[in-house]
Amino acid sequence: MHIELIRAVQALIPIGADVVCLGEGEFDGTSTQSLFKCRITAPINKFHVRDRLTMKKKYIVRLTEDERDYLDGIIHTGKVAAHKRLHAEILLKADISESGGKWQDGQISEAFGISTRTVERVRERLVQEGLEPALNRAKREPARSRVIDGEKEAHLIALACGDAPEGYSRWTLRMLGEHMVELGHVESVSHETIRRALKKTN
Repeated sequence: MHIELIRAVQALIPIGADVVCLGEGEFDGTSTQSLFKCRITAPINKFHVRDRLTMKKKYIVRLTEDERDYLDGIIHTGKVAAHKRLHAEILLKADISESGGKWQDGQISEAFGISTRTVERVRERLVQEGLEPALNRAKREPARSRVIDGEKEAHLIALACGDAPEGYSRWTLRMLGEHMVELGHVESVSHETIRRALKKTN
C-alpha cells in the first residue's frame, strides 16, 4: 500500500512543481517517511488521488461519434425524462474516447449531486446491456401474487383446527400443504409458506 501511495503521489506532482521538505533531507520518492515530511507547492486534484488509489474500473465507457451525437440530442431536447437526460450526461462525462469528457466517477457524482454507485451502475449497464438500457431505469420484477391469500388462509385455518388424518395425533405443516393441494385450494405450496400463514393468525 505504501508503494502504491507513493506512486500515486508521484504521478500527481505537476511538472516543474516545487516539493518542499518539512524536515531534513529531500523527497526521494521511495519511502513514506520522506513522503510525509514533504509538501507539494502545487494543487493536487482530489478526484485523481481517490481514483488512482482504488482499483481500475471494470466497465469502461467508450462511445462512438454517433452515440455521442445521440446522447447530445437527448440532453438538449425538452421532451425527455429527467433520469434519461441524467444518464446521458453521465455517459458523456465518463466517455474515455478522444472526444469524451474523461471525467472520474467522483467528479460526475459531485457535479450532478448523485452517488458514485449510480455512476457505476450506468457504466455497467452500458457495457453489459447496451446504450438504451443504460439510459433507462432498470425494470423491477413484478410483485408475485400471494400463494395463500385471505380466502385460502381461511380454508387453511379451518383445516388446521379440524381433526388430523387417521393415524396422526396432530397436523404437520407438510400434511396441511398436501391437503390444501388435494382440496384444490392451491396448485402447490411449500410447508414454509404454510408455517408463515399460520404464524400470522397466532
